[in-house]
Amino acid sequence: MAYGPQSIVDALKNVILTTRAEASSKNYDGKSYVTGYYFSGVSNGTTVNILLSNPLSSGRVLNTTQVNFSGTGVGTMQVKKNVTVSSTGTPLPILNRNTKYGDNTLTNSYYGATYSGGGAYPKEVLPAGIKETVAGSAPSTDFVIGPGDNLVLEITNGSGASNQFSVRVTFDEE
Repeated sequence: MAYGPQSIVDALKNVILTTRAEASSKNYDGKSYVTGYYFSGVSNGTTVNILLSNPLSSGRVLNTTQVNFSGTGVGTMQVKKNVTVSSTGTPLPILNRNTKYGDNTLTNSYYGATYSGGGAYPKEVLPAGIKETVAGSAPSTDFVIGPGDNLVLEITNGSGASNQFSVRVTFDEE
């Protein structure tokens, strides 16, 4: 078997097609969801967040398939896992990506949570625009959130002025 550039390209195509087929299947089966929030007028030095929480009673595992951070100004972004939540904040809608299915997820999503501790993935710079890669130089935004676990997505405005930011998370439930 040859291992030249063409065989590598073919192997990568197979991985991409398999990944797309799996993601498409979750979406088709009504197991893919999206949540997020748009933060307007975020003052310099202020941190905003989204909390994604998988209740212990869910019996499901969440797999994030895309995490988008965006903003009109420069800032930092950070993901934290399994924080201790003192206040969940304001509930956010979670919508099924297949319009034929209801929005019947057991997952909870909030903005403006108050929390402490947890494991912090490395901070990254958020240039003005969209950033999909989080947690250091990781090539993906895949996180697995088991029953009873949570994930916090933070943006801190470091632009020197008030700006707008948003966070969007797409995830599958299994």
